[in-house]
Amino acid sequence: MATCSADSRPTEEARSSSFGADQTHQTSVSVEKGGQTKANTTNYSGGLIPELTDEEESRLESMRGAQKEIRDRLSEVVAHFSAPIKYAFAYGSGVYKQTGYGGEKTKPMVDMIFAVSHPDHWHALNISQNRPHYSFMATLGSNAVAFVQDKIGAGVYYNPFVEINGVVIKYGVVSMETLSNDLLNWDTLYLAGRMHKPTLTLRRDPLMRISKQVNLTHAVRAALLMLPKTFTTAELFRTIASISFSGDFRMKVGGENPNK
Repeated sequence: MATCSADSRPTEEARSSSFGADQTHQTSVSVEKGGQTKANTTNYSGGLIPELTDEEESRLESMRGAQKEIRDRLSEVVAHFSAPIKYAFAYGSGVYKQTGYGGEKTKPMVDMIFAVSHPDHWHALNISQNRPHYSFMATLGSNAVAFVQDKIGAGVYYNPFVEINGVVIKYGVVSMETLSNDLLNWDTLYLAGRMHKPTLTLRRDPLMRISKQVNLTHAVRAALLMLPKTFTTAELFRTIASISFSGDFRMKVGGENPNK
C-alpha cells in the first residue's frame, strides 16, 4: 500500500495528471507482495502506480466483465425513455457490490440519474409515456413536477420502485445546469458528493466530463486538507468517499446503511 506524507503530497501538476492532464508526476511506493515488501512502480497516464498481484489482476478482470454486463442492461433501461436524456449514470449498491448487502433478497434498487435540458418539457413527455412512474404530483401537470424539482431540495425529482425490463430502479431527474453547478461549485454537494464515489456512465456528455473532473479535483484537495501529515492511499480514498457521508443526516437517524 502506498504511503504519502506532507513532503510528498501530490503537486498541482500531479493532481491534474490524475484527472487527464498532460503533466507527468514521478513517485515511488512500497508494495506488499508474496510476503515481501519491495519498491515497485509502473508508469500509467503520466504517473506511477503499484504493480497488481495475480489475484488482483483476476479480480479486476472479473469486475470489468460484470460492469460491462450491468452497463448493457442499464443502457437498455435508459433507451426505454422517449424523452431526451443528455447525460445518465447509475450509482450505489445496486451497481457496485458493497459491504452490508448480500444475496438476492437484499438486492437494492438501482439508483440512476438523468440529466436533461428542460425538466418541464421532459416531465411532460415522460408523464405521457410513463404515468405510473409518478405519484399524485403528475395529476397537477409537468409544471408542478418541475416546480417541486427546482424549488424544493437539491434540484432532483425521484421516481422510485420503477420496474423496466426486469430491473427495479429509482431514477432522479435533474437539469443539466443544476448538475453542472453542483459539480463545479458544490452548491449542495448532493450529486457532487455521490459522484466522488464510483459511478457507471450510461450516456455521455462533453460538458459533464469536464465538470466531473473539476469535482474530483475539488474532492482531492479537500481530502488533503483533512488528512494528517502521513497517510496511505486507502486513507486518501476513504476520506474522499466520506466527504458527502459526513454531512448526510440519514447516517445519523438510520435512514442509510452505515456499513456502506
